[in-house]
Amino acid sequence: KSLEKQHPSIREQLLRGDCDITEESRFKRHWARYYSMKGNYFLLEHEGEVKSFHIGEAVKIFATMDPAISRRDYVVKDGKKRSHCVISVWAYFPSGDLLLVGHRRFRGELDVAIQHAKGMYMEFKPEYFRIETNNMGEVVRQLLVKNGIRTVGKATSTDKVANSVEAAIRMSEGHIWFPKSAPYLVDLETEIFTWTGDEDEQDDQVDNLSNAVHEVSWEAFAQSREETSNQVASAMVPFIY
Repeated sequence: KSLEKQHPSIREQLLRGDCDITEESRFKRHWARYYSMKGNYFLLEHEGEVKSFHIGEAVKIFATMDPAISRRDYVVKDGKKRSHCVISVWAYFPSGDLLLVGHRRFRGELDVAIQHAKGMYMEFKPEYFRIETNNMGEVVRQLLVKNGIRTVGKATSTDKVANSVEAAIRMSEGHIWFPKSAPYLVDLETEIFTWTGDEDEQDDQVDNLSNAVHEVSWEAFAQSREETSNQVASAMVPFIY
């Protein structure tokens, strides 16, 4: 009870033993939300409240990919750590909740990235891959298209902090959910909840999270695809010549 009165960063350090959490981090540990699976249902539990979603209720299931390409052993260049390639699969629900359902982070050359992407596609069947087309991204996108995978290519801002603002807001409002247990969870949360925006920090997973939120931001104001379409249609007016 006394810990609950502490500043959030101090409380997380003492309560969870996580001394990497800093007050300066852009994403705060106490914003984290977790879900579990029961059959085909996602159970979203937080502070005694439970929401249940069937997988069939998802507005869409999609993947985000930050396709950094490099030799696996080529870790450092000019004194800086090389970026990882990150692929995440997300389920988005009419409530505005965005759930991370699959995640891979690795280093490798182009063929390795393509194999991982194909593996994620076969496992989760996302509707499409949203691919960051900066640098080698457009090459990766074209190769995935040749393999029969639907893609959406989008260049992202080089300002990582600005790119992350919407994701931070969505997470602070409790609309981003991670699985309660997953082999990648510690690595993912270590990056996200210690990231301050410094250019020397690893930020590949932060970028993927930010891009996923951008991908559903326009849908956040509607309860379904049909409602979104109706809203757009009602807002349209004929051109006056």
